[in-house]
Amino acid sequence: MYTHILCIASACLVFVGVVHVKKQISTLSSSKEADKMLPLLKSTRVASLPANSEREKFRLATAVLVIRFDSSTIERLTKRNNAISSFSWSRYVDHLVFHEASKVDSEVLCGTGNLTFTPIDVSKSFEKGHAMSVIGLSGSSLTFKDYPCNATSTPTFSTGYRSMCWFWFSEFLRYTNEYDAIMRIDDDCYLRNAPVWPTSPSPISAVIEYWGNDKAEYINGMFSFFSDLKTKLYREHYTVENDPFPSTWISPYSNVMLYNTSFLRDHVAFAIVADMVQSSRCIWRSRWGDLPLWGATRNTLGYEISHLQYFSYIHGSHGNRLVTAGTEPQRNDVMKHSMRPMFFT
Repeated sequence: MYTHILCIASACLVFVGVVHVKKQISTLSSSKEADKMLPLLKSTRVASLPANSEREKFRLATAVLVIRFDSSTIERLTKRNNAISSFSWSRYVDHLVFHEASKVDSEVLCGTGNLTFTPIDVSKSFEKGHAMSVIGLSGSSLTFKDYPCNATSTPTFSTGYRSMCWFWFSEFLRYTNEYDAIMRIDDDCYLRNAPVWPTSPSPISAVIEYWGNDKAEYINGMFSFFSDLKTKLYREHYTVENDPFPSTWISPYSNVMLYNTSFLRDHVAFAIVADMVQSSRCIWRSRWGDLPLWGATRNTLGYEISHLQYFSYIHGSHGNRLVTAGTEPQRNDVMKHSMRPMFFT
């Protein structure tokens, strides 16, 4: 058993985030609000590989979000969970089920497949109006101002779907404080090849496949929004050169995605990005999805989203398409942008 634990610990990457604090963040309107930000400001963060006896201090988990409960949900989850349990590393990480089901239904959800699951009730995040009333990730109250992103009323994408996009862009961090990294695996995604727990040289995240931008009607206003935001962040927090935000960008195919939650929680600039995206209400008004949002965020912050080689899965709701480490040519007409890390000074 200890050998297995050592193997999974050795597979975990040492994530290093260096943050040099220059000044009080100008977006905060009072010293009281600035005090709320202080816990987020880290001079140096190093996540060391744990010894066997300290494994509980470095926590990993798979995660799935279930916002509908019916017989097909059980069928998909069972297939997903059995695929995960076929890999030995699944015995040494936690498995989370984010849900808004009743207690009885959540017990059913967590009884699917051969794994032991931890149910986490996220129904609060999907209540009408909740996203417009919460304190931002930065710890400050949000000021909501509709950004000009041309509201889209596409019946295919419900308010619940748009809230799901918000959840997987930033809201999930509120429910994963005790975890250093989580791997999102949607309920219609069935791992085919995942020999070890994935590692990532990126401090943000890693993904199996890249795509290009989403459809134009789903990213209305996103280019100008992130162009303005990137300029603002450079002027107020960074010393690196202010490269223009690209008009097209690479985005992660986010149905299966590894998140370095400990880094994202402590990264001040990411909290500002997440808060401003939420304040714009464009996720709900223009159906900004988490796929292009993560692509735009990585361009803004200057970090790569790493490639998980040797991993693959079947995407059930997309015609059982085999997703492998690579770039989907039908959705990608731009070259991968080179980016530099950005640091506070």
